[in-house]
Amino acid sequence: MDDAPRISLLVPTRNRLKEFEAFAESAWETADYPEFIDIIAYIDEDDRSYDSLFHSDEFTFIQGPRIVLSQMWNECQLASSADIFGHMGDDIRFRTNHWDTLLRGAFPKDNIAFVHGYDGSIQDNTCFGTHGFIHRAWVDAVGYFVPPYFSCDFNDTWLNDVSHLINRHIRAEFTTEHLHPAWGKRPKDLSDRERENRGARDGVQALYDRHLPSRQNDAIKLLAAMYRARMIEVPS
Repeated sequence: MDDAPRISLLVPTRNRLKEFEAFAESAWETADYPEFIDIIAYIDEDDRSYDSLFHSDEFTFIQGPRIVLSQMWNECQLASSADIFGHMGDDIRFRTNHWDTLLRGAFPKDNIAFVHGYDGSIQDNTCFGTHGFIHRAWVDAVGYFVPPYFSCDFNDTWLNDVSHLINRHIRAEFTTEHLHPAWGKRPKDLSDRERENRGARDGVQALYDRHLPSRQNDAIKLLAAMYRARMIEVPS
């Protein structure tokens, strides 16, 4: 399958080498075409815990200053030449064989959609998609992978809300289990506590609420891209 759309899994990670390796192994072992899957990680420049992997050709590492979490994902996306981007964390585990084939098949013809699987938590009974995927067509339309505002949380909330605005919120039949401490999946660690402290310090909920016009503007851009794609498909 030489023409399979390439997938990049984008992963900010800190002091979680074993968790990061388990994440990567779960993605590759359950994929039909692991050779078409890249893993790109942003590492803080003061974090030496990943040094043993730096010379591996299995990963792409971006190491830099501690920046806003949203921007870490954006830096990973800018380093990718793939077609599909996964908004991932090192506490995600791929649980479904053929997930990459199922993911590619879930996108509409114009490739503008937010596609996610089940996450093995109470979110499976809601309309919320945890750590899903968008295509380069989405990024090209809005100008970024995720909005560059949030020091924790709310990036996947943004993708969910915008995709609902354009009626392109798609759940595919695979599971990317989120081992979040809120669901009792693992113990809370230092990175979790730092994330919670950032959220309280930065008022991310209020920040998200203030950016409603920005989400609406993203939806307008995506709808325009969908319209242009339909016009191209119409025979002259």
